[in-house]
Amino acid sequence: MVHDFESGWDTYVERLGYHIPADIAFADVDPGDYDGVILSGGRALEYLRNDPRLQEIVRHFVECKKPIAALCHGVLILAAIDGIRG
Repeated sequence: MVHDFESGWDTYVERLGYHIPADIAFADVDPGDYDGVILSGGRALEYLRNDPRLQEIVRHFVECKKPIAALCHGVLILAAIDGIRG
């Protein structure tokens, strides 16, 4: 979803965002192959944060002290992982 402020900054409307096709499933990700992770925004993260495999992948980046960028709803994934602190 894209937030659009139509009538000033007091409130916003949600519009359809961009569709980016996935080219790899969580089950096939080896986080050791990556130097960092970007947790993008969007409403899907409200659901994806509960995926145990995604939590495991992100935990790797936390424990290895690799760079993590979290945009908008992306922080929900970090909040869903037990034992990590900001």
